[in-house]
Amino acid sequence: MPISDFLAVNVGFVSPLVLALAALVLAIFWMYQFVQLMLLEDIYFSARYDKIIWAAAFILVVPLAPFAFLMWKGAKSLNRK
Repeated sequence: MPISDFLAVNVGFVSPLVLALAALVLAIFWMYQFVQLMLLEDIYFSARYDKIIWAAAFILVVPLAPFAFLMWKGAKSLNRK
């Protein structure tokens, strides 16, 4: 059996599995970052409603918000040192 026939048959089985695994990894990362956000005290935010805005961003922009929060948290910790 040529490799092209093998790939044509098996790509359909691999793709949903890879997609499901990527969705699971993103969901776990999203939950971890959301918990980190909720555990931060209000003194870490510069404005009064920053935590609420971050929570809304997590809910409205699911795939992007945890990465943006991770970068913000890293930049914020550099500013504190």
